[in-house]
Amino acid sequence: MRRDSADVQLDLLLASVHEQLEIVVADALMGRGGPPELHDPDRALGRLLASAHRQTAAAVGQRLAG
Repeated sequence: MRRDSADVQLDLLLASVHEQLEIVVADALMGRGGPPELHDPDRALGRLLASAHRQTAAAVGQRLAG
């Protein structure tokens, strides 16, 4: 089955976003010496980043498996 060029581009974009989010989350944690005591806005942003990271990982995994 031939994959459409748009599908390939989307796969590459999802993989890139997942990688960049992983770097951002790791940098944020290491820049503060480990998991910080988060304030409400920081906690919300951290949860958003972690959720986006998990979702892109799931999307990439499903697309590669399918």
